[in-house]
Amino acid sequence: MKKPLILFVLLLLFAGCLKQQQKPQAPQKKSSDNTRVASWVTGLSSKYFVVGIARKSNDVENMTESAKQMAAVMMNRNNSSFVIKNFASTETENIRNSGNASFALNVGSSPQKLKGVYNSLELVDFSMAYGYFFGLFSVNKVAAPSCSQINLTEQPPKWYREDYFEEDSEKIVFQSKATSIDLKTAWEKAAETVRQKFALYLVKEIEGRILDAEDMVREDIAMESRLMLKNLVISRSYFVPRLQNGTWRYDVYFEMFMEK
Repeated sequence: MKKPLILFVLLLLFAGCLKQQQKPQAPQKKSSDNTRVASWVTGLSSKYFVVGIARKSNDVENMTESAKQMAAVMMNRNNSSFVIKNFASTETENIRNSGNASFALNVGSSPQKLKGVYNSLELVDFSMAYGYFFGLFSVNKVAAPSCSQINLTEQPPKWYREDYFEEDSEKIVFQSKATSIDLKTAWEKAAETVRQKFALYLVKEIEGRILDAEDMVREDIAMESRLMLKNLVISRSYFVPRLQNGTWRYDVYFEMFMEK
């Protein structure tokens, strides 16, 4: 969607969620502390959509642009990103049990791919709550799904477990949680955490193959695993806003799966 059209639509200030094939229209804000969000904020299991978040602002263009940039980075890293993992081993030390693993970086595979993802995204719906703008962006003009407005609870989602892991013949599933006084930061941290869980799983698979070949490693070997994560899909998400001593804190919960 071109910038002039986005600005025009956001300033219409109509209420409600969008139906399929409709252009985005901004919901009517009855108060500055709206606590209802579109249902797609808490889970939209599709590789064709991604949520971007920005602080609510009267500068509609910059607010929307900030949300789109976040959405592009999120989708690019879920579709194709590198996780760098460094560890060192000494003589007679078992790689699998070395305990020195650390993830230094999770980045998109290339600036060109990120630019391509950014250019493919179009704002198709949005919601505002807790002083934040939530933009739903689709790839290649895929129509927005129908949705409802929901109230968030103060309890973690029933589906979340910190150590959750599922694997079958088709997919691998992990969950994560992150907390911050800034909702956008917590959202990004939760995504980062769950990606690193996938990377750690893949590292163990690689190390297992190494051990099958040679159980012991030579003295002072330093290894770097440059792992490519591909085709991660956010299957469920949720956030719990908590007001503590006059300050909002946000717990964000993610579930992602990776197809085999």
